[in-house]
Amino acid sequence: MMNTQKHNAIFPPPKSASHHKTSCISFLKKKLFSKNVIGFFLLILIFVIIELLFDVIEIALGEIIDWTNPLRPTTGAVWTLEYKDENASRQLQTIIEEMPEKKPELMDIDSFDELNQILDEQEEVIIGKDNFLDIYTQLPREFAQEIMSPFDMIPLARGDTWVKTKIVKGENELRIYLMDAADQLIRDCYPSLSKYHKTMLIKGSHGLTLEQLDEFDGRVVSGDEFYQAFNSLPLSRKVYIMNDPFQLLKWGDSLKNVAISRYVVDGGVKIGFEVSISNGTLPEVHQYYASEIAVTYLINRINRLFPGKNLQMPERKEVEVNTP
Repeated sequence: MMNTQKHNAIFPPPKSASHHKTSCISFLKKKLFSKNVIGFFLLILIFVIIELLFDVIEIALGEIIDWTNPLRPTTGAVWTLEYKDENASRQLQTIIEEMPEKKPELMDIDSFDELNQILDEQEEVIIGKDNFLDIYTQLPREFAQEIMSPFDMIPLARGDTWVKTKIVKGENELRIYLMDAADQLIRDCYPSLSKYHKTMLIKGSHGLTLEQLDEFDGRVVSGDEFYQAFNSLPLSRKVYIMNDPFQLLKWGDSLKNVAISRYVVDGGVKIGFEVSISNGTLPEVHQYYASEIAVTYLINRINRLFPGKNLQMPERKEVEVNTP
């Protein structure tokens, strides 16, 4: 009995047939699974290689067609249309290059009456900025205001953007277009011709220079400095500094110096304008009374823009009254 147990412990009993069958099936399944995975990946690899091969062939054929394209006869509807289109483009470019660049010549007109007569004969007139300003300053005040306020005209007149003016005559109005060098519109206005009537020019009087007048001594600024300060003020202040802005437009660059009196008399301050003249040795000096408050704003603006001026505010001057 004891010998039998020892024998079984050392030599285990053999496995049954069914157990051997199960092990074989499991082994075969593993083998088949491994082959299927490998086959699947091989198929994918073959597909990728074929796709890349087709791409290479397609690119190569395209290059061959493009290289041999000039060698083939250019016949057919597509080639005919393309040839006509290219030929028309070349002809159009040649015409554009050969066309002379025509720019309208600026006319030189002396007065509004002459302008009106020319517009009766032709559709439009183009004149330079300075020529238009000359005519503008000759116009009646009411009609000039219809075109544009002189306060709006002053900065345009002193700027470089406005170059020329196109004028077209309607039935009872003018169509005025202010343009730059590239014919781009800057501003337009449409004054009624019914408000036009003749006017007289304002003449200045000869006098000493501003520096030679005691009340203006040491209180002189250049015309450019005055314009910069004046144009930066609001309209509500401008009208109390210069109540005749048409004069500023008429003077233009001829305005050399401006001086502010050192005295306030009855709430007003005298402002002197020194204008150079082409046919005389002495300048013209014009004097206007301005509001004390408006002059204060003007002086503050001048001192801010040009600190070296350091203009002092005007002093009140008592009016002497003779008593018996």
